[in-house]
Amino acid sequence: MKLENVLNENIIIGMKKSLNNADSLLSEAFLLQSDKKFARAYTLSQIAIEELAKIQMLFELWVDRINGNTIDYTQLNNNFKDHPTKTKISIETEIAFFKLMKEQTGYEWIDKLISNRDELLTKVKELNNLKNESLYVSIKNDGFQSPEEIIDEEKYKSISASAFMRQQFLKNMIRVCEEHIEEIAKLIKEDDKVINKSS
Repeated sequence: MKLENVLNENIIIGMKKSLNNADSLLSEAFLLQSDKKFARAYTLSQIAIEELAKIQMLFELWVDRINGNTIDYTQLNNNFKDHPTKTKISIETEIAFFKLMKEQTGYEWIDKLISNRDELLTKVKELNNLKNESLYVSIKNDGFQSPEEIIDEEKYKSISASAFMRQQFLKNMIRVCEEHIEEIAKLIKEDDKVINKSS
């Protein structure tokens, strides 16, 4: 099915199903790491991150439709399936939430989190490669490496923490969207007008 054929009232269902699938993937990753299967736990955590990115994409689609914006469905359908693009969108979503937190709280330590995520945006290809290396034997220099040699507990814990934060942010976003999507779309439209006038 193509996204242009999805009815507006079904977008929230897609958001919830993406969240539920990410929840399941992260639960299964936790079971694997409990058995010290860090490579496969890493794989599932990264796939969960990609699944969470779909929530942001569906949110933007919903808002664009409400506001009557032009939508490039060819690009959107491609992005919905493209692993590096979903990783990038997921990182950008986390950055946006951290910026909102900083604006609301003023906590200086949030700047470091934002800076770290900005750096991650430059490593999307590397993150996608790590996901593949968590599944398959890789050729490194003049030899072979198994997933267990590449993905350790520290790498799993790092990706797991990011996935968990994004999961919590997006869970709240879905709840708010379900109740207030029209108001949110209106606010975004008004903000866009202000930005366009000042530029």
